[in-house]
Amino acid sequence: MPARPLGERLFYRTSRCLALSQTGRVLSGRVSRILTDAEAMAADALAQAAVPRGRVPMASALPDFFAACHEISVDLHLGDRLVDLAGNGFDPALRIAALTD
Repeated sequence: MPARPLGERLFYRTSRCLALSQTGRVLSGRVSRILTDAEAMAADALAQAAVPRGRVPMASALPDFFAACHEISVDLHLGDRLVDLAGNGFDPALRIAALTD
């Protein structure tokens, strides 16, 4: 889409001074926020791309997965007691039982 003229003066220029108009100040602030948001989105996308995620479909794939992802470890707790998962720092959990809500 071709650029359209704004019909507003964005800055005032003389031989000794260059100053933003009111419209220029408003647009400058908005553009600054847009650029900051764009930089944050790019940083988020890069950070997410570097983090392994997803479902490991079978236990036979685990050795290769852990060999490729040295920063990930598993702490496995097995037991038959009903414990407070969040309070004890479990994330995620699998319970096999008849549970009440």
